[in-house]
Amino acid sequence: MAETLTYDLVSLLRVLYRKRVMIVLGVIAAGVIAAIASLLWPQTWRAETIAIVSPPKYKETLSLVSNPFDVLTYQSIMLSDGQLDEVQRTLRWGSEAVRKLISPPELDRLKANPNIQDKALRLTPFQLIQNTNTDLLTELLVPADDKDNPVYDIYIYSLSQLGADDLEALGGLDADLLQDLTIFDLRKMLFANVSITKETNLETIYSPVIRVSAEFDAGESARMLANLWMLLFQYRSERTVRSIVMRQIDMFRDRAVIKENELEKIENDWKAAQQDADLETLYADAASKWILLKGVAPIYKRVKQSKEEFDLEESDRPFMTEERQQWDSIQFNITPEYENALLPQSQELKAEISFIKKQIERGAATGDLPAQLAQAQDRLAALQSEIKSTSSALDKTLSQIRTHETQLRLKYIQLERARTAVQVLEPFLGEANLLEQNKDGRYSDISYNPAIKPDKRVFPKRTMMTACGLLVGLLLACGWAFLQDIWAEVVRPESEPQA
Repeated sequence: MAETLTYDLVSLLRVLYRKRVMIVLGVIAAGVIAAIASLLWPQTWRAETIAIVSPPKYKETLSLVSNPFDVLTYQSIMLSDGQLDEVQRTLRWGSEAVRKLISPPELDRLKANPNIQDKALRLTPFQLIQNTNTDLLTELLVPADDKDNPVYDIYIYSLSQLGADDLEALGGLDADLLQDLTIFDLRKMLFANVSITKETNLETIYSPVIRVSAEFDAGESARMLANLWMLLFQYRSERTVRSIVMRQIDMFRDRAVIKENELEKIENDWKAAQQDADLETLYADAASKWILLKGVAPIYKRVKQSKEEFDLEESDRPFMTEERQQWDSIQFNITPEYENALLPQSQELKAEISFIKKQIERGAATGDLPAQLAQAQDRLAALQSEIKSTSSALDKTLSQIRTHETQLRLKYIQLERARTAVQVLEPFLGEANLLEQNKDGRYSDISYNPAIKPDKRVFPKRTMMTACGLLVGLLLACGWAFLQDIWAEVVRPESEPQA
């Protein structure tokens, strides 16, 4: 029967001792290979910065910017495909633009810039670009046919805001690398996460921040990429918020123009209706007929009364309520024409006729009473006919007055509603004017400090890689030693004694 190969601690140590030279050489070889790999492996550097999102308090009182963007919205803007596409295009254009500016004749034109002519000789080419105004950069870099292209506004803005070190790193980027750079590559190079600090004892939430980092094969390039990303993010956020505000401004101004036109039309209709109604003439006509008929002059009065009260028991109503009442009253004044009015004359004739009839009934009739009675009755009939015609004319005039007053009242209500609609928009228009005056200010709520050059690379960690190489070499060498010992035992003839 074949013997089973087993190892105990002594036999394990014996195998390791016999193969000690091979194990040591294997560990050294693996460590050397790991160290060489850490030297040859492409380096990765990471530059970090933070963007603080802190809406000012005054924006909470604004109506056109009533809902400032929160930190998550800004983060979505930062990581959007449109933002990364702008970074990609700006890197390509900016690298070519910097190389163009630092070579003659553009470099000579930069030195001839009157704004920096005194210190041009003491500045490096990249410092010259940093101190050059945007008008000259636009003249040197933007084609004449594309002066109005908004894409170049982004390019010129980013180029003018970068520092000299970042411009140097941008100009030193490899053209083939930038040509092959995709949005997928940028997503692996750029990172952003949101953090919010809260004081639990005081229940205070501090300004939320977006922590951003950029990775590249050099520290200068990583810092440049982080700063460029933040510049474009700030520009895009500002442009997004500004476009929303401008749309709000245009919407309220268009609405104000519509309401003002409606108000003007209603005012014209109301004035035309007043002229057509000619109530003053109708009032005078009605008053003259009233005096002719009754001998008294009516005086109209409109009484208004307002009363304020509050009831603490009614919790579903405001504390202070106001009640307004309005009613019309009429008074009559006796005029000097009262005795000559139709109704007073009619009453006098009726009284005279009644007196004459009583005299005749008492038998005191004389030859003149029947004739007087007939004359009085004839005058009364004539007066009643005139009273009827005057009353009919007065009723017609009053009916016209009521009709015109109702129509004018309806038009006046429409006019007040139109005026109220215009007055409601006045605060929005005032706010729009203030916002438009803030052309050079910022509408977005983010601020950041430029990234600095990292002092430690992210990858490779040479010490860690060498240590891992030594450990892996030790494991592989020990395993190989045991494998050799097992193999020797397998191929050893059975007659040969075991060593």
